[in-house]
Amino acid sequence: MSAIRQPHRSQRIVVPTHKYSREQMVSRAVGLIGAGNVGGRMAKDLAAAGYRVTVLDPSEKAQSRARANGAACAADLAELVAASEIVLLSLPNSDIVDEVVAGDGGLLSLLPPGRLLVDMSTSLPARTLRLVELCERAGVRMIDAPITLGSPHGMVIMAGGPQEWYDEAKPLFDVVGYKSTLVGPHGHGHVTKLVQNMISGVNTAIVAEAAAYAAKAGVDIGRIVEALRDTSANSGAMASMMRRDFGDGGQLALHHKDLGYALRSGADVGAAMPFTELLRDVFGDTLEHGDTHWSQVACVTYWERRMDVEVNAER
Repeated sequence: MSAIRQPHRSQRIVVPTHKYSREQMVSRAVGLIGAGNVGGRMAKDLAAAGYRVTVLDPSEKAQSRARANGAACAADLAELVAASEIVLLSLPNSDIVDEVVAGDGGLLSLLPPGRLLVDMSTSLPARTLRLVELCERAGVRMIDAPITLGSPHGMVIMAGGPQEWYDEAKPLFDVVGYKSTLVGPHGHGHVTKLVQNMISGVNTAIVAEAAAYAAKAGVDIGRIVEALRDTSANSGAMASMMRRDFGDGGQLALHHKDLGYALRSGADVGAAMPFTELLRDVFGDTLEHGDTHWSQVACVTYWERRMDVEVNAER
């Protein structure tokens, strides 16, 4: 396969004939499945902007946080669909997305024709295209619009699907994100998110390797951070590594999963990705020897083990 194939257009999707203005969109009811680190933030922002938000999440902590931020909580998918005019997904992986959308009693058995479904998870592009085909058969409109948290300005959204469907969802994107871009047809949003994860992951990993090398050479890491502050090599990641600030949101585990998705997608299109293979191994080894709640900067521990050194500011 040389490119991501688009779904076969064998059946016309029923599309609502009315158009929504930005002002009308604010009064619409939004269903959000998955209210974790990212979904919870989206629920809060949408509710604050005046949307009627209903969330579905198995975590009691996530439910309590959603209610405190002005959202309602549904007991099941049927209740969420009944309360929503547009449904967003913010789920951990493609397996869960598949189950929620196409499993027994899933969204495809509940959503009325013409409803817009937006997958804001990070999913496998090929699996997304399969779901788009299933949605077409049911008359449901689906776009992929994964989110990255890497921007210093806020969430960035990369969407794949028809322009008209993106335009309908964009008022929501404008609330939860700093920037959104329609990058192409179905699946291209997820490809773009995997590209972003490849690049950001390699950037973090080379900073970790450099920091461990400097520590092995006996240089004070705090002074390196200061010396590089006004150069193109300035990195907040190195400062976090120096402080042993590895976070507790589990971003490393999710990033490791996403690198696996990138490699699987790359194999589908015949792409050679040796850096990504090595990066996945580094992140995987870090998780094996560390904490699943760590963030990506914890990969410095991989080089610390290999070089028998610790990166810190007191040398």
